[in-house]
Amino acid sequence: QNRRIREIAFQRAALGNGTLLAPLRSEFWDDRMPGSEKDLWRVMESVCRCIGVAAPPQRAEDYATFCSQWARLDAQKLTAALGEKAVTPLAPEKLIFHERFNPLYDADLPESMRLSMISPERLPSQNLNRAA
Repeated sequence: QNRRIREIAFQRAALGNGTLLAPLRSEFWDDRMPGSEKDLWRVMESVCRCIGVAAPPQRAEDYATFCSQWARLDAQKLTAALGEKAVTPLAPEKLIFHERFNPLYDADLPESMRLSMISPERLPSQNLNRAA
């Protein structure tokens, strides 16, 4: 029960601050941002645990599947457990994946280095087919 309360609090904080959290289920203390689109299923699984519903059988490993699954979640349960910002998933241009960059641990790096680490050219999974 304490782990569930903790997971809900962390997910609520992440969504409230405009980011996604993809915790490792086997290591409840390991809260991390998704590494790439392939980790979006971890976000979905965690959110489903937080609102007390079964996770979708198909793993969301791309943004389109993730959004489709999110749209089928109960908006009232999302709001009650995770707050108003949980009702709609983040827009694709706001997604940040930490494949080679962690916005918390690498925050003190020079700006030019940080920008090169998160550029769509370097991290193709962050591109999400957006226009440049």
